[in-house]
Amino acid sequence: MVVCHPEPFQVRRPRSRYAFRVFPQSSPSSSSELPASANEDLKTLGREAAVYNEWMRYLFRPALAQLDQLGLTDHDAYTVFVLTAEWHAFCAVVHFDFSLPYNLEDAFYKVEVHRFSEAFANFWLRYYTNVEGFSKPKSVKNLPTTHHRRVREWFAAHDMDFDGLRSVFEGQSTNAIPPDWGIVFATAQDAKHYWNILLAGLMQHLSSNGESRPTASYLQIPGAMVRFSFWPDFAFMVQTDMSELIRDPVTFGGTWAIDVLKKRVMQRTANLDMDENPTTLFMQNIFHVIYKTLSKISSDEFWAVHAVSAFIELSYQDSRASSSVADLRAGN
Repeated sequence: MVVCHPEPFQVRRPRSRYAFRVFPQSSPSSSSELPASANEDLKTLGREAAVYNEWMRYLFRPALAQLDQLGLTDHDAYTVFVLTAEWHAFCAVVHFDFSLPYNLEDAFYKVEVHRFSEAFANFWLRYYTNVEGFSKPKSVKNLPTTHHRRVREWFAAHDMDFDGLRSVFEGQSTNAIPPDWGIVFATAQDAKHYWNILLAGLMQHLSSNGESRPTASYLQIPGAMVRFSFWPDFAFMVQTDMSELIRDPVTFGGTWAIDVLKKRVMQRTANLDMDENPTTLFMQNIFHVIYKTLSKISSDEFWAVHAVSAFIELSYQDSRASSSVADLRAGN
């Protein structure tokens, strides 16, 4: 187990999307003279391709090479936040603003985005394994009776029907299970197993001894929500499901939570009709979090518990869930 104690470090704002539309040397803190490689690209490929290549040489490839060498301190995590935010901004420039030669554009989507997504995923897997994943519930089979009251109170506080939800997962037959879940819940026992994972994850969230995932200390790192903010965009660019990119349960559960919140905000902004039944929404999302964790990330049921804990932690803590890359932009 690695214990990372809070440490002071200098907060640096990530570069904005605008910064990546020009050469790195256009920055006031950089030399205005372009290197020979950039000048050669200007002559042969044009300005946008030259800017793209120079940023890859100047910043992103060197940073990528250093990711595996990072430790697991708060400062190391913050370094990854900044790089992730800058890579996301750079991707937006390439995707929306630049028109690159076919070979460069093809390599960007088929090679570079995959390479960076894999590197970020590997860092968070290492972080989870050594910092977050060590604490596991003794069992997911039986919730102690002393916890029943706390669980019911939590559901009531969020306007959810505890008994109705339990009847779906603990039904005596699969008749109570929505039809599209049948492929997963072949038996009522399968559904009961999901219910036990849900309860274990919820109790980890409710734990009074700091066992929730992500941890309270992690969430105090400036820009902590960046870890969960950009995976849907990276997955879209390479045309895959984000569960194919993410490799640890805390990142996946947290990302699912933030993505759901973003979609609901967009739906409300567009005045779209939504099923706002809290119990239904919770049931659907918990099902997908558990299913995708077990089927795509790890068959270890305790990983699914941590994914549920992360989803609940970020879905039902408004002050945390509303935080994002804006933390970094503001230098907070």
